[in-house]
Amino acid sequence: MTITRETLELAAKAAGIELDVWDAPWRGDMVFKNVSNGCEWRPHLDGNDAGELARKLHMLIDFEDDDSGHVMCADPTTDMYWPRDCSNWKEAATLCAAAVQRAKEGGK
Repeated sequence: MTITRETLELAAKAAGIELDVWDAPWRGDMVFKNVSNGCEWRPHLDGNDAGELARKLHMLIDFEDDDSGHVMCADPTTDMYWPRDCSNWKEAATLCAAAVQRAKEGGK
């Protein structure tokens, strides 16, 4: 599954992370920076950023030896669960966080 700008913005919002976003044509994508620490924010690629999402959203992550895994994300405000199986647990955590925020916004 492709991680989009919307996915990253929803995931950040779910975790209460304020982002600064701008185009990066030299890289062919966009740069997302966490306003609180000024660091680039890429939870779908960076274990520390994905771990922050997991911690803030109380995700259950079942790791495999090869960085793949199963992520279960619970939203205490709606009692809903979003299981994700991905070849990369960081991507799964990002998708789950975005799903939580979508549910909070009424499924938009």
